[in-house]
Amino acid sequence: MSAKLERKVIQGAPILLEKLVGSPHADSVESQPDLGAMPSLEGATQWLNGPDLSNETLRGKVDLVDFWTFDCINCWNSLPYVKQWAERYADQGLVVIGVHTPEYPLERILDNLRKATVRLGVQPRLP
Repeated sequence: MSAKLERKVIQGAPILLEKLVGSPHADSVESQPDLGAMPSLEGATQWLNGPDLSNETLRGKVDLVDFWTFDCINCWNSLPYVKQWAERYADQGLVVIGVHTPEYPLERILDNLRKATVRLGVQPRLP
């Protein structure tokens, strides 16, 4: 009985999700709006484990800006995916820019951040 109910739920989930959020499929590139030029990276206070980047350095690249902090469980959970994307798509022009956005006082201490990037395996991949 429970297996039959589980199958029914699994089969009905995509239909319910479509009704709630629309199609799970991404729009084509052609239908994406042009949001203009990338905002400038000027004003970044410090680049930790790579060279300073600029719009010129990144011209022609696909840029993923990941806002994270080292003491956040959600960031820990997403980090393996971001690292995998960086490795998998680097040869196709993907550049991941990690922007550390500290929430707690201990995250604002630069030495703590440096140690965390080593512990978490956040390594630079140059464009």
